[in-house]
Amino acid sequence: MEYVKANVPRAYIEYLSTVDEEFRETVLMVVKQSIADGLHGILVNSRSAHHRQAEVSEEVPYGQVVDAIR
Repeated sequence: MEYVKANVPRAYIEYLSTVDEEFRETVLMVVKQSIADGLHGILVNSRSAHHRQAEVSEEVPYGQVVDAIR
C-alpha cells in the first residue's frame, strides 16, 4: 500500500485492507485526522452496506478501529 507510512498504527492498515476502494478513501481521510491528533481512534458506523461513515472518536483509543452499528 503506497499510502502507508511508518507512523500508521497496524489496526488502521489492517482495516484499510478490508474495505472497498471507494470507502477506503473516506477512511483514509479519517486515519490522517487521527494520526494528526494522536489522541483518538476511529469509529466506523455501519448502519448498512450502503451507508457507512467514519470519524475520529473520543470513545475509541488511539490506534484502534471500531466498526459498529449505531
